Amino acid sequence: MSSDNDTQVREALLALHRQLQENAAQLGSIDCEDSGARAMIDAINALNEFAATLVVEASLLVPLPAF
Repeated sequence: MSSDNDTQVREALLALHRQLQENAAQLGSIDCEDSGARAMIDAINALNEFAATLVVEASLLVPLPAF
């Protein structure tokens, strides 16, 4: 990959990470009385957070540009 592609990939992964974190924050703020629905929201929230962690780890695998 060229350094321009590497940079674009890294930026896209970090943007995805931010979006996943925002989604997790929004899900965490939902007020729900139904325990089953709350459990589902919490599970989706946990998956969002896990996906965000994986995205950050993947972004670390993209080579940094040589200066």
